[in-house]
Amino acid sequence: MNAFVQSRGTSRTQGRLLTAVIAAIVLVLLGAPLVILFITSLRPPTALPLDPGVSLDNFGAIFSSPRMFQVLVNTAIYGGGALVLSLSLGATIAFLVERTDIPFRSAIYTAMLVSLAVPTMLKAFGWVLLLSPGLGWINHLLRSGLDLEGPNGPLNIYTMPAMIFVTGIGLSNNAFLMLSPVFRQMNPEFEEAAQTAGSRRLTVLRKITLPLLLPGILSALIYFGMVLVQVMETALAIGVPGGIRVLSVHIYLLTKAEDGLPMYGLAAAFGVVLLLLALLLMLLYFWLTRQQDRFSVVTGKSFRPRQLKLGLWKYIALGFVMLVIVSYALPIFILMWASLVKVYQPPSFEALSQISLQSYFRTLTNPQVRQSAVNTLILVVIAPTVSVLIAFCASWFSVKRKMRWVEVFAMTPMGIPNVVLALAVFLTYVMTPIHGSIWVLIMAHIVAHLPFTTRVLSAALLQQHKELEEAARVTGATTVRAVRTVTLPLLFPALLNGWLWAFSATLRDFTFAIFLMTGRNMILPSAMWVLWNVPDISGTAALGTLYMCGFFFVTMAARYFDKRQRKKAGWEDL
Repeated sequence: MNAFVQSRGTSRTQGRLLTAVIAAIVLVLLGAPLVILFITSLRPPTALPLDPGVSLDNFGAIFSSPRMFQVLVNTAIYGGGALVLSLSLGATIAFLVERTDIPFRSAIYTAMLVSLAVPTMLKAFGWVLLLSPGLGWINHLLRSGLDLEGPNGPLNIYTMPAMIFVTGIGLSNNAFLMLSPVFRQMNPEFEEAAQTAGSRRLTVLRKITLPLLLPGILSALIYFGMVLVQVMETALAIGVPGGIRVLSVHIYLLTKAEDGLPMYGLAAAFGVVLLLLALLLMLLYFWLTRQQDRFSVVTGKSFRPRQLKLGLWKYIALGFVMLVIVSYALPIFILMWASLVKVYQPPSFEALSQISLQSYFRTLTNPQVRQSAVNTLILVVIAPTVSVLIAFCASWFSVKRKMRWVEVFAMTPMGIPNVVLALAVFLTYVMTPIHGSIWVLIMAHIVAHLPFTTRVLSAALLQQHKELEEAARVTGATTVRAVRTVTLPLLFPALLNGWLWAFSATLRDFTFAIFLMTGRNMILPSAMWVLWNVPDISGTAALGTLYMCGFFFVTMAARYFDKRQRKKAGWEDL
């Protein structure tokens, strides 16, 4: 009995200590950067975070300067246009795959999924090589086919419509994956009942179908709205050379002394505005979907989704979908082509004689690329691992000890755009010894990945009954030992899935890599950006091709390992 009481006392002491540790870690990683961001926004425009002075001039400049106003207008046009295009394409293809008899539905779904493996920045590089006024392959074909004079055009990638097109196409696969379950789970009995009552198809669409799709559409609308106000890759690769600035890129350039001194205060003020906008979009979604029962279409009664017979139109629909899929493949093809020629030139039969692997050998022997590969390896190992560890601690305290505030705090970064988080981290450590090191990137990624990994582990922990750990403690085990020997083995699949997601997100990210880049902490994405600006098109393409292949094979190997572990645990067959 005394041993049991002593065990319980030790467990409580360890619990308090772990609570204090996790709270301190989350506060340092997230709380400090946000506080520094707000403080800097109230400093004079060129001041550092710890400099004296309080001023609202930064916020005044945002809304009074014609240049700043133009940035906000550009952001609205760019975000709105790309939002409409991506959701229109994604929703249309999701409807065709889930609710019609279009051929090759499984192959279409696979193609949409595989296209996600290409990072956004590499897609932008590919479209530049396709539509650049001088070097663009599509422009080269148009000039030859239409017998146009002059070395440039007729298309120009460095325009607002082109930015909207590239971004909209690039995000349409994400919109497809988000909206597919919405169409798949919609009970057709509601539409059939309305048609039986004599309602016309247009009336059914307006009064039944669209209202039932409202939560999914709103979720996608607001999610991609948040993504588009912070997306930086396409706007940086295409917008800046064309003289088009949007909010995310403007924040980045303000910290790089492009126009003289770095404008940290003004950048922080823009960051605060962007953060408030993202939080407003989240609150708007919660308000619009507050009456959840109005949108419930899946009940205890089974149903089979009804497929709409398209007749001969299904071949036209298939052609449309194939056109979109080709638009995913073209940037990848042109990058692979560019990696095989020493000096970039558009694809042609004459250029086939110049194909070689020289760009690959030259890039792999580049000392900067080698160091970037080492830094990338450190980042993709440490950041996901620490993120999952902190997420587990936060989830365990939230679920097992009912300390919900810990999980709430870990979920806070969900509403913070990556460009704002990168700025906040930059301002926090700019005057410290770790500024410019790989550890700044690691901390930024840890914070960014916390919401998703915490949500995954919280859901898994909720499925474990408390009596499992209690049984271990009754036998004299401490809390730490009970967690190590009971909870963690049962939680392994969820831990692995969370780690794999964080690993994938770390590899795909270019925002942190470019925003926080210095000569000491370059990783492969930032190395690609440097090579692109040299310009070394063939070297960038070679490194990008290797990066995409490595990302694909590592992900497949990790998934295979995950399936083997699930089989050993009795979860599923291979």
